[in-house]
Amino acid sequence: MSATAPKSSEDVASLNREKAQLRRAAIVILLIGLISGGLLYWLRTENSNLDQIRESQAHAESRQMQLLYGRSGGLTSDLSNLFSRPGPQALLIIGISVALAGACFYLGQPIPETEDDAADEVAK
Repeated sequence: MSATAPKSSEDVASLNREKAQLRRAAIVILLIGLISGGLLYWLRTENSNLDQIRESQAHAESRQMQLLYGRSGGLTSDLSNLFSRPGPQALLIIGISVALAGACFYLGQPIPETEDDAADEVAK
């Protein structure tokens, strides 16, 4: 048994309860991320005429940035314009929430209760 391993079954049970809370938090993070990303996309894509006007203005601004600041200015302007549209914003929100939820699920994996279970887990 290593120095960081829990010493009794009460410690293991307590740690598993905390890990279960972490898994529940991951579910909440995932649901909030998916709902907010979908809601943002749905609400912001209703007026397509305004988006067409913004797109043409963004293209003109991007061209001006390339003339003034070179290729890096153009790339910076293109990236800024990309994240001002609702589709990439929604994907970014969903991607971040999926990454956070995945990290919580990974950290919330239950600990095997006996040493035989731990040996089986290592053998896999």
